[in-house]
Amino acid sequence: MLTFSLVLLGFLAVGWAAARRQGAATDDYYLASRSLPPWLVGLSAVATNNSGYMFIGVIGFTYQAPLDALYLMVGWLAGDALATARVHGALQRRSHSEGARSYLSLLLPPGASLGAARMLASIALAFLVSYCAAQLLAGAKALGATYGLGVLWGVLIGAVLIGFYSFAGGLRASIWTDAAQSVVMMGAMGALLWAAYGALPPGALEASLPSSPFPRDALAPNGWGLGLFVLGWGFAGASVLGQPHVMVRFMTLAPEASIVQTRLWYYLWFCIFYCLASAVGLLSRAFFAGAEVFDPELAMPRLAVEVLPAGFEGVLLAGVFAATLSTADSLLLGASAALTQDAFPQLQRSKRAAKSATLSLLGLACLLAWAQPSSVFQLVVFSWSGLASAFAPLLIARLAGWRLPLGLLWAVPLAGLAAAVLWRLAGWHTALYEGAPGMLLGLALLYLGRGSGMPRARRHSRSA
Repeated sequence: MLTFSLVLLGFLAVGWAAARRQGAATDDYYLASRSLPPWLVGLSAVATNNSGYMFIGVIGFTYQAPLDALYLMVGWLAGDALATARVHGALQRRSHSEGARSYLSLLLPPGASLGAARMLASIALAFLVSYCAAQLLAGAKALGATYGLGVLWGVLIGAVLIGFYSFAGGLRASIWTDAAQSVVMMGAMGALLWAAYGALPPGALEASLPSSPFPRDALAPNGWGLGLFVLGWGFAGASVLGQPHVMVRFMTLAPEASIVQTRLWYYLWFCIFYCLASAVGLLSRAFFAGAEVFDPELAMPRLAVEVLPAGFEGVLLAGVFAATLSTADSLLLGASAALTQDAFPQLQRSKRAAKSATLSLLGLACLLAWAQPSSVFQLVVFSWSGLASAFAPLLIARLAGWRLPLGLLWAVPLAGLAAAVLWRLAGWHTALYEGAPGMLLGLALLYLGRGSGMPRARRHSRSA
């Protein structure tokens, strides 16, 4: 516990150092004054993209279904890289040229109605807070598996630390600590992988592998079903377009910063760490074969306690816990921005309102995490798909320069979101990720409706 506390204090010190460079304007609180270098943005985007999902969710999913997880990894990484090939640079340029204060402000064309902005903000609030609850739950699970703390205590400890991040330094503090966590977690995960492999009995790894090469949830046990399975998770990777907490990182880049270097840092770190996390999940499956039944999402912390030297598991756990909190903080900042910068533009320049909104939403996320301690993997995937179905088509259309009728500004997010929810309720998400039909429907509506005779957005000012 001492090692865990010391490493966590080190991360907090990094956040405090970032806070000392914070400016007085809300532009610094939400966008770090748009002045960050490529390496910092790249590492932060990776850490924010994954965090509790990678450390707890992916390792637990790999423990349950290793081949499914392998195909998921291939599809996810490919989908992310292809979908964002031209988007990251466009976000950087648009953020500076339009003076955008939030991710949502880039989705609506100039003159869009305040009602449309509030509708998008409502969707963002619902899913970002739910997503934040999943991060708090991931940190609480890790603490519980290692030190025996209950979920409520884990959530409360996380909430106190998130409050520090939010009030001290805003997005700048979150990004700085993301980078520190990325480095610590890469080393700690590599050490866990090495120790676990050395502790395995001969033949245990081979015996733990599934006999079938096809995913258990594919529509058919053949190449066609496998292709559809990978394609579905490719859409999951492409869903990063609809994630405010990830995409806003690229809006913080300095005007002269290289987007190529940023993407290199992002994807290199992403690929290496995803492979390490998947390998740890596979080894945990072999290591605990025949053990009593337990929550698969506790596989990583339990493995760390079993194979790492005394005290070293605290380094790994502190990195996991701090990473989940930093992502939770980013999600809350995104939700707060949706509330104060988009839904209620009269609060745009009030830093007190920004911090108050963040604190209120943090309380709501704590209640959700404590009230329904569900699967981190499922909570993240559902929130991820909902945000993507609502926002990704609008972002693509805006960056492509399509002229959008007023009706579509309302219809597309709601139709895409409804398609994703109905797909999941029907149970079809086990065969094809629900974000795929949601995003495709939204893009189809936008493409067919662009330049139509439908009424255009009313002119109004969404700036204070």
